[in-house]
Amino acid sequence: MNTLTREQEIITSSTQLTEIFKKGIKQSQKLGVEFEKIPINEKTFKCIEFFFKNGMLDFLTKLQKSEKLVPYYENNIMLGLFSNQGAITLEPGAQIEYSIKPKDYIAEIESELDTYNIRTGQIAKEMGIKFLSLGIQPISTYSEIKIIPKSRYSFMTKYLKEQASLPYVMMRETAGIQVSIDYSSEEDAIKKLSTALKLSPFLCAFFANSPIRNGKLTEYKSFRAKAWLNTDNKRCGLISKNLFKKNIEFNFDDYAQILLDLPMIFNRKNYLGNKTFREFLNNNQAVVSDWETHLSLFFPDARLKNYIEIRNHDCQKKEIALAIPAIYKGIMYSPNSIEKINELLKEFNYFDFEFVRHNGPRFGLDFSVKNKKIKNIVFEIVNIAQEGLKSFNQGEEKYIEPVLELLKDNVTPADIIIKNFEGSWKKNISKLIKYSEIR
Repeated sequence: MNTLTREQEIITSSTQLTEIFKKGIKQSQKLGVEFEKIPINEKTFKCIEFFFKNGMLDFLTKLQKSEKLVPYYENNIMLGLFSNQGAITLEPGAQIEYSIKPKDYIAEIESELDTYNIRTGQIAKEMGIKFLSLGIQPISTYSEIKIIPKSRYSFMTKYLKEQASLPYVMMRETAGIQVSIDYSSEEDAIKKLSTALKLSPFLCAFFANSPIRNGKLTEYKSFRAKAWLNTDNKRCGLISKNLFKKNIEFNFDDYAQILLDLPMIFNRKNYLGNKTFREFLNNNQAVVSDWETHLSLFFPDARLKNYIEIRNHDCQKKEIALAIPAIYKGIMYSPNSIEKINELLKEFNYFDFEFVRHNGPRFGLDFSVKNKKIKNIVFEIVNIAQEGLKSFNQGEEKYIEPVLELLKDNVTPADIIIKNFEGSWKKNISKLIKYSEIR
């Protein structure tokens, strides 16, 4: 997968808007994964501030010196680190993210994740920091969490507060896992994008892992996903009804047209608010990097760049986390598996997927759509993925086993937390921290 070009050429033709997507066409079956995790104070369990002593700026500084990584600065402040294997950056509320460069095999991803967790864990221990494999900060809420000094996040904060009720929760409290996949043609890209959007509500419901917020159980198994439902309806969700038709009528230009009518938020260093890209393009000398920035500010469950990024999963313990790229590899890189998924889900229309998307965060596996139990649908999805992995003869079906064990018990990761929190943990947050700590 190539990173987006940063050429400062002026946009004079609509073909430049889709050129990015066309450049993504390649004969590859690699997987890119982004793992986020939440830092907390080992004593208070509260958030780790960016600037405070032993905060995340100090953490990045120590990690950079220890690992000899290449630092990224904004306004002379270190905000990220780069290596040959990936990038370590901070989310708005100082959640830390590791973006692993695309790999051919899940074992390579596992090795990189293990090395990263060990090295970051050693420095964190010295600083009194713990990292959690949860989808949301369990103690501190957004009012206690300061945004890191990155202009992108300042612009987003200003814009999103006018759009819905929970964007600050999404930005400052939550952590997730994202998977990126390649495509071999425009038709292949659209088919994979459509399939990913259909899968997302079901897999989001299953990978629910954020039931505790502000020290208490919420009414949701994934409060992270709940926050995304209340962030910005114009730029989140399922993109277009046309991607859910039996005979898909959608192409790269259709995707670009949707983005043209989306408010920009900002370009380079200027806040723009509700001005759409089409309006900006008609009245300014827009450059390619403006368009690329705009693409990155579109937040559907799956989105198109010069690869397809699948976004909607809570942060997980490692054995469950690795099942996420494994599931998508077993489906997206097996034409037979994609056909089976679309056959499995063919009776559902766009509104059915929206129904699952809105109910999954609250109920996990414990509801139905069109009299079909969600848990049974997810079980079939995972089985199809495992069969796809088996067909590759790489032994990667083993990464699916922890998920199948949960499904056999009809539980999500959140259900395990809820049961323990109400039972043997006796609502003791320290038990949750111990259970969720990444070591």
